[in-house]
Amino acid sequence: MKYQLPNEDLNSMISVTTDEDVDNMMEEYNRIAQNQNSKLAWLYLFLFIKGSDNSINSSDTHDQLVQTVIELRLQNKFLKSQFEGF
Repeated sequence: MKYQLPNEDLNSMISVTTDEDVDNMMEEYNRIAQNQNSKLAWLYLFLFIKGSDNSINSSDTHDQLVQTVIELRLQNKFLKSQFEGF
C-alpha cells in the first residue's frame, strides 16, 4: 500500500509495508486533521498486488496509476458539486 499526502504529486507517494509505517501514516493524518477541519482531512490510499508477472512495464503501471487518480479526482469534484447545499 502507498499513500499520497495532500498537495503532493504522485512521485512522492509513501510506501506502507510495516506496522511502524502504518503508525507514521496515522500520525501524518492526525497532523493534517489538526491543521484543517477534520472533515477536509484526507489521504489517498493505493493498494498494489504483488505478482510474479515481471512482464508488466513499471512505466505503464505508473501511467495507469496517474490516469486512475485523475479520473477519481474528476469524479470526486463532480460528486461534491452535486451535493453542495445539502
